[in-house]
Amino acid sequence: MLCGVMTLPTAEGPCKPAPYTSAALKAILRAVRRSDSLTHLSIANNRICGVWSDAYGDQQFGSWVVDGVELLSGVMRARPPSNRSGGPALRRLDISNNSIGATGGKILYDALRENTDSSLTFLDMRYSRLDAAAEKHLNELAARRVTLELVLHPNGKLLKPEYGFGGAGRE
Repeated sequence: MLCGVMTLPTAEGPCKPAPYTSAALKAILRAVRRSDSLTHLSIANNRICGVWSDAYGDQQFGSWVVDGVELLSGVMRARPPSNRSGGPALRRLDISNNSIGATGGKILYDALRENTDSSLTFLDMRYSRLDAAAEKHLNELAARRVTLELVLHPNGKLLKPEYGFGGAGRE
């Protein structure tokens, strides 16, 4: 795990919880902010907020930590290189299955809303445990920013007004 919330299985037994750390995520996102050539990044399934769910999404484990989402919001707020400010050239970002929750959804929405010059054209946020309000705000943002494809639902449909604002649920 990128954020160190589980150990690998050993001869003594199965995976065990480990302390959360955002050090690896910080290093990766620092490199993304400095890069003018990295255009695609997937940090899916990395427990960037220190929590994870069972296979059905019914039970959540760990303790939610804001560090990972705040680091991501910094990347989303950065201006693209064409503005000569040294921001990332990142176009596609997959942060699916990270259980960022309602608070994380709001933080990322604010970052995307503030940066109208973002180079981001695709954002996969499936299985993020967003609430209806966060989904609504993100949907409205995607509707206004026609260059941004936003995936919030497990079936892979883009969240646009015709799909509504319901929760992710299981298929």
